[in-house]
Amino acid sequence: SALVSAGDTACYSWLLFVQNWCDNFISTFVVPNLWEQFNHLNDSMRSSITESLSIAEQHIHRILHVFEILQQIFPNLCNDPYIRLGECLEYKIKTSFGFNIPSNFIRFIRETLKDSYLKNCMGESRGICVDDLDNCDDDIDRENKINNNSVDKQSKIVKTNLIGGTELCSLVSCLDKLGLINHLKNVLTLFFHETVGEQIRQTCSQLWDKNVLQSINHWLLRSVLPWVCTVCCLFNENGEIIDEVETEKWRTNIKYDVYEQLVRLRISEMFDIIVEFPDSLPAIKNLRECLEHTHLYSDMSNSLNSQIKNRLLLPGASTTAIIEQFGNMMKSINQIDPTGIILTEVVTPVRQYLKGRTDITRCIITALTDDEKSLELLQIPDEDMQTVNL
Repeated sequence: SALVSAGDTACYSWLLFVQNWCDNFISTFVVPNLWEQFNHLNDSMRSSITESLSIAEQHIHRILHVFEILQQIFPNLCNDPYIRLGECLEYKIKTSFGFNIPSNFIRFIRETLKDSYLKNCMGESRGICVDDLDNCDDDIDRENKINNNSVDKQSKIVKTNLIGGTELCSLVSCLDKLGLINHLKNVLTLFFHETVGEQIRQTCSQLWDKNVLQSINHWLLRSVLPWVCTVCCLFNENGEIIDEVETEKWRTNIKYDVYEQLVRLRISEMFDIIVEFPDSLPAIKNLRECLEHTHLYSDMSNSLNSQIKNRLLLPGASTTAIIEQFGNMMKSINQIDPTGIILTEVVTPVRQYLKGRTDITRCIITALTDDEKSLELLQIPDEDMQTVNL
């Protein structure tokens, strides 16, 4: 770089002194005073903590603003490689807040997210609604219906008026400027995973005759994704997405998380779903779609084998009842996995168990001579009957 004059060198040294003083002021005064607020955290202190975060952010803003003015006063230093002192100061300040973060700070973020989530993503008008989907008439709902309630990339995320949105956006803005936004995103990811699982279990458990996945996708597009995009500062003032890559990342992760939770719920209920077939066909179709995204086929196969062993292959169960559920099992699994891989893994232990029953031949003949049961057996595809091979 070009040689700098003695005056410029003195200016640079003075700027460096100011930078070190500002850095020391933040690390020894602002940061400790901020984290001190979290030592005795309770709900009544939430507003004061938000105010403390705002004050810390204002300190940084003023310091950086003054430093920018000082740099403008010395234009001769503009081409010097060390002129990036301002950027270094900003980085060092934000790094200072990242050390020794109290556990109560993470708790504070979680409680704040929980409060906002309950207000904006749950309840009669904002939660998962499995009974009243067709009565929705706003723009988001109409677009959602057209897209078959998909949460794929082509579905537009529309900014909504959040309850308590101003306070939430103010807090998120402070965390972003303090370099703490990644902590919020990490807490958000864990919080959503835990919360959505509980919500899906409460809403969709034992509800097998409805297309709950359509309602869930509707809920994601209408309530959850706009809320997440607001929390992560992905909307501009005009309500437009400013970071498509980050938005798509959240959309993909949330969709997978929700589908995985629904899959695990349906896997735990699989034996009862088979018993209720064909009334449970909507649940089976939902499970098939979710498995296509999550690929948890082995989990389903292992769980269903365990359920069959504990609930069907028992000495007290009649051979006739086992054969009846055997037929339901083949038709249900064929809907979920047309390849027959899961069917082969599931029917093998059932077939071996039935071969040990002394009345198996008589029961099969009875089933074939019974008009209703014979019709059910005829509805099983030939390739599945070959798989059974009793």
